[in-house]
Amino acid sequence: CKKQIREGSDDMYGIIREGNKQYYITRILGFYNDSEDPDFGRYFIVLDRNKKKIQKVYLYNPEVKPHLDLRVLLLDNDTDDWILDEHEFGCVDFLSEVNLPEMVSHNIIDRDVIDKCVAYDKPSTFKEVNEILSEKDAEIFMDITGEFHDARIVELEKIDDNSLRVLFDGTWGCDVELYFEGDVSYCIDSRDPMEYDPYWGDSQVAIQDGFITFYDDAYTDVSEINDNWCWFRARKMSYKIIPL
Repeated sequence: CKKQIREGSDDMYGIIREGNKQYYITRILGFYNDSEDPDFGRYFIVLDRNKKKIQKVYLYNPEVKPHLDLRVLLLDNDTDDWILDEHEFGCVDFLSEVNLPEMVSHNIIDRDVIDKCVAYDKPSTFKEVNEILSEKDAEIFMDITGEFHDARIVELEKIDDNSLRVLFDGTWGCDVELYFEGDVSYCIDSRDPMEYDPYWGDSQVAIQDGFITFYDDAYTDVSEINDNWCWFRARKMSYKIIPL
């Protein structure tokens, strides 16, 4: 197969959901597909919670097929230090000389390989509450939350005149708590469940003129947003991921 070698950062981490709100954060070692199914065939290779073995974790929970229940929430999709094939499947560069999928499937992994993976698995810098300061931060936020597809507002709390807390459920694999601070304004009328569909289809974060705006449309420019959309605007926006 055609291989592509990239050099750069190596910050591809994921939240591995174990169920009942149990999870851990680890570096992603590989990403592959073992069937023709575009959803349920894709899987990641990661260390287990105790860093004793390397395991295969499907992107979507096969036990609830055909429902899409994310098992892995990506904190970053950076594959700069990976070697990928023409289908964008592959692994981190230092594992490229071994047949990683076969080794994991047969549970035949050299101790030396595991030790290298443990050394590579540095603690994530991802915090419990993360502020969106840049376009890169916004991109990571969109990746983790799946652009809020199927999400809805379940709690909205004005903390004070300049702060707002909003809780969403329905995002695949997690709830998301948002915090807005400084010159806060918003309109949620278009998602009033008594009159309209409360579920978002997608979303966007726009950083412009000292404000950050979060709204329920991935394709419309922020300059066109009015009260026909659901939107929030403030000087600061932070979020907390709550894995389920």
